[in-house]
Amino acid sequence: MKPDDVCASIEVLTSKSQTCQGPANQINIVNIALAVSGFGPIPIVIARLTDIVTTAGTVISQLQGTQPFSVKSDEDAVVKSLTTFVLVHQALLNILIGKSGLVPNLIPFVGPPLAQTLRQLESVVD
Repeated sequence: MKPDDVCASIEVLTSKSQTCQGPANQINIVNIALAVSGFGPIPIVIARLTDIVTTAGTVISQLQGTQPFSVKSDEDAVVKSLTTFVLVHQALLNILIGKSGLVPNLIPFVGPPLAQTLRQLESVVD
């Protein structure tokens, strides 16, 4: 991949992570029960996180064989894109961590699917 393509791919991931923040912020004790029926923000969050996992997997595959960049401005652009992604994604994870007490594993249709998606996300983002 060329540096511009790498940056564009990272920016797509950043955008997807940012669009997940709104629904994640909406998770509350009142709408948790809606998730059992497939409604409310939790199914949206799970779907968007799954999309991030899928997209990141594709980007990683596309990066295979990419040679190191030799132009400093290209390196700087990639680092800037990655830094922005990390900050946006960290904000999303902080939101989800803050909501974690609201989604106990005792609710079998809510907690485990979200936890599984987060584990998949961790493996691809790391």
